[in-house]
Amino acid sequence: MGEPVSKRVLLVEDEDILQKLMSRYLVAAGYLVQKAVDGLDAIKRLRAGLPDLIISDLNMPRMDGTELLEIMRKRFPQIPVMLIGDEAPDALPGEVTADAYFRSEEH
Repeated sequence: MGEPVSKRVLLVEDEDILQKLMSRYLVAAGYLVQKAVDGLDAIKRLRAGLPDLIISDLNMPRMDGTELLEIMRKRFPQIPVMLIGDEAPDALPGEVTADAYFRSEEH
């Protein structure tokens, strides 16, 4: 039997240190990670192949996580999207919802 195929994750995060930290954890857990710095970069990277999961920061320049989520729901509704932000879940726009939301605590 061959080795199991790793799941592909597209990590969309504009803060370099957070992107590196999250990427290391995902790789250590066995995921293949492709990185993007914002929503526009993420859309461009989809041309190389569709991921099994997208993990996206909510607040980014050029195209934020909410805008990326809206595009993903229209074009690739089969791909689960997890958003990360410091807003309370009830403060997020309700028109398009993510599959999961992780609230990072601001201190």
